[in-house]
Amino acid sequence: MRKTEPIADTPEQDRKPLGIVGQEEQKQPRSKAARAAREVITGDFMGDSRFRRWYPLACYCILLVFLYIAHTFNFQRLQRSEIQQRMELNNERSRAMVFSSMRMNASRHSRIVEEIERRGLNLEESTVPPKTVK
Repeated sequence: MRKTEPIADTPEQDRKPLGIVGQEEQKQPRSKAARAAREVITGDFMGDSRFRRWYPLACYCILLVFLYIAHTFNFQRLQRSEIQQRMELNNERSRAMVFSSMRMNASRHSRIVEEIERRGLNLEESTVPPKTVK
C-alpha cells in the first residue's frame, strides 16, 4: 500500500502517493481480475504478507516434487537395468543349452569311436567288462 502525504487544507484530489522521485504514477487496472493478473505478471503478489506465510509450505511441496521426480527417474533406471539383465540371462541360458547338447552329442559312444578313428589313435574297445569293487 502506498502512503499518502498529509497536506492540511487541500482537497482529496491534491494528495499524491509517496514514491520514488521522478517516477510517474502507473495506471491501476479497474477490475479485480485485471489487478490480480497484473500482480501475478509483475510478481508483486509475492511480497504480500498473505503469501509470505505460505513460503515454507511451498518450499516443502517443491522439495517433495523434486524427490518424486528423482525417485521416478531412479526407478526407471533400475527397471531398464533389470530388463537388460533378464535379456542377458536368457541369452546365457540359451548358450548353456547349446553347449550342453553339444557336449551330450560329443560324449556318445558312437561319436567317441568316430573321433578316435579320425585322429588315428591306436585304441581298442575292451571286450572284458569292468570289475566291480565291493
